Amino acid sequence: MGDLGDLAELAAWSGHALNTGFVQVNPLHAAVPGVPGGPGSDPSPYRPSSRRFPDPVHLRVEAVPEYARLTGEARERAEDLRRRAGALREGVLRQGELIDRDAVWALKRAALELLHEVPLGPGRSAEYHAFLAEQGPALEDHATWYALAEVHGSDWHSWPAALRDPASPATARARRELMDRVDFHCRLAWLTDAQLAAAQRTAREAGMDIGLVHDLAVGVHPGAPTPGPSRTTSRRA
Repeated sequence: MGDLGDLAELAAWSGHALNTGFVQVNPLHAAVPGVPGGPGSDPSPYRPSSRRFPDPVHLRVEAVPEYARLTGEARERAEDLRRRAGALREGVLRQGELIDRDAVWALKRAALELLHEVPLGPGRSAEYHAFLAEQGPALEDHATWYALAEVHGSDWHSWPAALRDPASPATARARRELMDRVDFHCRLAWLTDAQLAAAQRTAREAGMDIGLVHDLAVGVHPGAPTPGPSRTTSRRA
């Protein structure tokens, strides 16, 4: 499936070659957490888990700076994932197969987990912490929900009662226990936001007066416990 690198490429081509003023895209909001295609999940971009944070399924993994720093076994695993992704791509482009979003996300998620083990350099770390400070508790709650969904399933109504309140002491303890997974999901939001911003810069540099126009879902999935405020997917797009 297409990614944010493809979006930047489309913006550059259409801006320079066709003098377009904007590129409009479907909602890129975060999907319902949990197993893709499983209970509680929803493939519709118009029933997201949040309208505030973007969906990392749209990331171009190879464009994440930490990808170039993979070494040893992690590099070998990443190359294997790339080969498997290439087979999916060829099936769609050459053999008439349908795009399998779940299969795409399974491969990307595995690769992104490898990247999460790569330490951020000083500059990148500063950028990440600035993003965390800007987004505040809303992002931490969003990432905590994703981390808890990995343990208890995507339907929060079935979770232990004490975990259904994001402000409860039990949720605070669970957040601490799952801090690595919470950080992983915060990191994905940051990476996706950065690639969206890069695509917007590309559009403006190609001469577009507006650039990217994001469709905004009217609401969120009924299973979303704390929908974010109405706003575009990327803070800088």
